[in-house]
Formats: sequence, C-alpha cells, structure tokens
Amino acid sequence: MFPVMSALDSDGNGEISPEEIKGAVAALKKLDKNKDGKLTEDELRPNFGGRGGASGQRPSGRGEGRGEGRGGQRPSRPSPGE
Repeated sequence: MFPVMSALDSDGNGEISPEEIKGAVAALKKLDKNKDGKLTEDELRPNFGGRGGASGQRPSGRGEGRGEGRGGQRPSRPSPGE
C-alpha cells in the first residue's frame, strides 16, 4: 500500500472516509520523516524493501550496472579460487 493511503486510511478498510479526510493534515504530517514541514517524493514513495540499491530501484537497463563497454553483457564473476 502507498504511504499516503496507509497514513490516511486509519481503519485500513481501503477507503478514506469523511472522518479520515478531516484528520488528513495530522496523518500527512506523520509522513514527514525529516520534520521539515514538507513532503517530498522520497517520503511518499512506497518502500518495497529488498534489493535494488539505496533508492530501492533497479537499473533502467541503459548501461548502469550492466558492464557498459562489453556489448551490454554483465561483468563475469571470478571463479572460486581466483
């Protein structure tokens, strides 16, 4: 579930009721991780965890992390004992 939905849907029923809308300001303030009074994309982005680097995203396939200069092939791993 997206952080905004999780914050606003306090009873977890998948809907944002009129009562939950009334409490939206307080709920959104809980998402302000660095307490600067603003919500950034990073604070609103779901955290899926797992692998993928610091941002949680995988390489786009445009050369990043793909062994650019080798025809797009991944770099080989050394064999055990090398």
